[in-house]
Amino acid sequence: MNDGNLREIKAIEVIDMYRKGIKFIFTAICMAMLLTACTPKTEDVSTPAVINEYFVQGNQEILYGAAFSFYDVEQLEKGTVSFHFIKNIDNGQLFELFIDCGEEFSDFVSEHRDRFHLGYFYVTEDKIVRIQGIEADDISKNTIDSKGTIVCQSEPMPDVLGEDEKGWHESIDIEGNITSYVSYNNAVETGFHEYFIWEKGKGLVKYASGFGAWRDGIQLWLED
Repeated sequence: MNDGNLREIKAIEVIDMYRKGIKFIFTAICMAMLLTACTPKTEDVSTPAVINEYFVQGNQEILYGAAFSFYDVEQLEKGTVSFHFIKNIDNGQLFELFIDCGEEFSDFVSEHRDRFHLGYFYVTEDKIVRIQGIEADDISKNTIDSKGTIVCQSEPMPDVLGEDEKGWHESIDIEGNITSYVSYNNAVETGFHEYFIWEKGKGLVKYASGFGAWRDGIQLWLED
């Protein structure tokens, strides 16, 4: 076999190896695309880098001093608030807040779950929005915008009603590092009232709710 034939054979071998390499790469790419398409998508539950200095970061259980005016738990002096991270939504985090009074009072808490379950809280860099009456799986940015209540933000929110005007009052006041959200219904003597007090660098430092003259009342305060 002369040199010309040998070179031709080697060239054919090189071309064949090149074709096999291209075919292998193409097959690998197709398999990767197929696996990506068939892999079920999971919800992102990692904690994003959203920092609001008026709210905790990540899952926490924090002990508060407590006072209750329910007829059968007046002796209770402590309560733990569970801050449970649920999921990421757009540029914020969704948390669930629940007051836990220990196993001894678990039946009582279950009976009054609507009071001890403080709701879901959507936290962004400059706002804390409360969502109630909706399950976590059904909460989206649209439901937050349409049904949420802002309970902490960087700007005050004046009450749209006059002080002596009857109806549902709602306001946000800011004094230094303290932001206070207050809501109450003075249309009737037994109207519901509630407040959240947030402190920069500490989070929720006080909470209270009740009816009329402190009937079925809950008070929580963060102890030093």
